[in-house]
Amino acid sequence: MISFFPGPIQADAFEQVWKYMGIIENSNKHPVVSTAIMGRCLAFGRVVLGSDNLGIFTYTLIQSILQAVGISYLVCVMKKMKAPVWIRWFGLLFLTVFPLFPMWGFTMVKDAQYYISLLYFGVSFADILVDGTEKKKWWKQIVFLCASYGMILCRKEGRYLLVGALICLFFYHKKQWKLYLFTAVTGFMILFYIEQIYMPAHDIEEGRLAEGLSAPIQQTARYQRDHGAEVTEEERAILSELFDDYDQMGTAHYSPEISDAAKDQMISHPTKEQLKNYFKVWFAQFCKHPDTYFQAFFNQTYGYFYTDRKDRLGTPIIETTVGREQLSMEEFYMEIGFPPQLKGMREFLIGMIHFVTQFPLISLLYNAGFHGYLLLGYVVYLLGSKKGKRILLIVPTLLVFAVCILSPVNGELRYMLPVMIMLPLNLTWCAYQERESVAEKEEK
Repeated sequence: MISFFPGPIQADAFEQVWKYMGIIENSNKHPVVSTAIMGRCLAFGRVVLGSDNLGIFTYTLIQSILQAVGISYLVCVMKKMKAPVWIRWFGLLFLTVFPLFPMWGFTMVKDAQYYISLLYFGVSFADILVDGTEKKKWWKQIVFLCASYGMILCRKEGRYLLVGALICLFFYHKKQWKLYLFTAVTGFMILFYIEQIYMPAHDIEEGRLAEGLSAPIQQTARYQRDHGAEVTEEERAILSELFDDYDQMGTAHYSPEISDAAKDQMISHPTKEQLKNYFKVWFAQFCKHPDTYFQAFFNQTYGYFYTDRKDRLGTPIIETTVGREQLSMEEFYMEIGFPPQLKGMREFLIGMIHFVTQFPLISLLYNAGFHGYLLLGYVVYLLGSKKGKRILLIVPTLLVFAVCILSPVNGELRYMLPVMIMLPLNLTWCAYQERESVAEKEEK
């Protein structure tokens, strides 16, 4: 925190701050509440404290404290659940000593808001479950509620994750059905207010629909590359109406592992009729060459299953994505920078991070594919040990992983952070036996 003061800024965070300042068009491509939090922290530093550095540090400091408290809460609950000592020590080392989460927690990035919310969500439920209903305390339910709101407000897919998680928790622990119902109703009301009242009042537009169509757009682009001569005039007319440069999608705009370039060719707000026609063409082309579609999908997702793939660990973890020590007002609309006197310390820490992330065995913890297999291991173990119902508690992590597979970047470690931070708690669920009967006896 001292060496990298006031904190690194991830690429999407630049966009969010610029949206808040009105430099670029404001939309909900990035969550509105997340954008407002970042922007207001910067404004607080600039207007009240007279320093953009202090504004960024206000944000990163609060986020780091929330993460530290959440990890502490996790370790306490793991002890309460009588998790094996090795799991507790592993969780503590992985989340606080190994460099991944300490750096992401000190980075201005919406992903940290999301995984911290998920951490509190999982840990607070585990605490409520272990203590049963006799010892429940109101503050645990407040934490559960706030974490739920954080998930839906910090990432768009958080709303689907919350619905799936609440359904699974209801079937696992019905005693808290009132809490689940209240969470769902109030969460819906919050989203309704933001999207139907707040956004129109502040002229915030809907984000591009293409952001949620990475997989089919990639398949369309690859089909154009491999079978462009087979595209009929009718299909080309429909696709050209939806994509700005359709004839070049398979060449100039297709990258097998990243869909951003292909997605950018889709018009911002297609009509229902255009989408209906597109998916008709999409399905017809799938029937002609299903192998091309499968290849496009696996080329963009194999990193979540292939443990030998090397992730880009340096820049995303410890530097601003523009790779600069200082950011000028003329170019970035902010006057921020790391302490120049501590450049040597930063270089040393960067070297240590690369050393740790390349160390045998430990490097697997920084591999998206390895965590994909761990999820499969949880499921197989719980089924094999006659604890199948407890798979419901792993569902939130499984849903995050499913979203990663449909994401625009192959094997992106940033998208896997929610899966990774839940690793110690998921291991605890697999080992949890001694006090499980408390909640079960109450239901009986």
